[in-house]
Amino acid sequence: MSHLNDVPIKDGKGVYRILSCVWDDRPHETYHQKCGVYVIKIVKNGRLKPTKYLGYFYGGKIRGIYLIPKEPVTFTSPFVNYQNLIYTGGWQYPLRDYDDSEEILQRVLDGKKLVGQTWSWTDEKVNEWLGRRRGLVGMGSEPFGFHLDMKGSFCFLSIYKKGILGNLLDLRAIQNDYVSCGLDIDFSKYSRLDVGEAVKDGVSVPNRKGMEEMPLFLQGLLFGYPIETTI
Repeated sequence: MSHLNDVPIKDGKGVYRILSCVWDDRPHETYHQKCGVYVIKIVKNGRLKPTKYLGYFYGGKIRGIYLIPKEPVTFTSPFVNYQNLIYTGGWQYPLRDYDDSEEILQRVLDGKKLVGQTWSWTDEKVNEWLGRRRGLVGMGSEPFGFHLDMKGSFCFLSIYKKGILGNLLDLRAIQNDYVSCGLDIDFSKYSRLDVGEAVKDGVSVPNRKGMEEMPLFLQGLLFGYPIETTI
């Protein structure tokens, strides 16, 4: 990975020097446009600024810059990982000509995030996808549930891991990490939160009021984003 810091990455927002890789989309490693999460520094007037950040690149462009917490984050979970940042909002990878929504939903079924959503599928596409997963996704005893929203002629399909948030994630460890970063957030009130109800009431696509009322750190956990990107 030593080639990463040979050439600064430039886009319309600035110039960045990649110091090391946290996670990258390996099929595109030799492609000029980076896709992944890297430790970076910002270049200003030809000089590196001293502060290190986490930079989330997608298609060679910066999509998010996050301060690296002074105290290392100790919380880990298979549902929370850096790769989930790449699958944000159904964006397409460079050099791909298809919607990656199926990959997002599959990450939920593979136990790599709690909630995943499609964007603007037709009802035929939704029915076809659900039909291939009978016994796995449903509203009965299946391990995964779904919620449908309609917007015009399109369906927005949310898939989620059934369960109570406090049973799926170590909320005490998460709270300790937030406190060590100077944010006193009481996670005990979310310990009995039903993931399916949260999807229905808080993160369903057309439900903008619910999304505005749900704290961003909680949305981040449901979608599987590392907590240091929500601090």
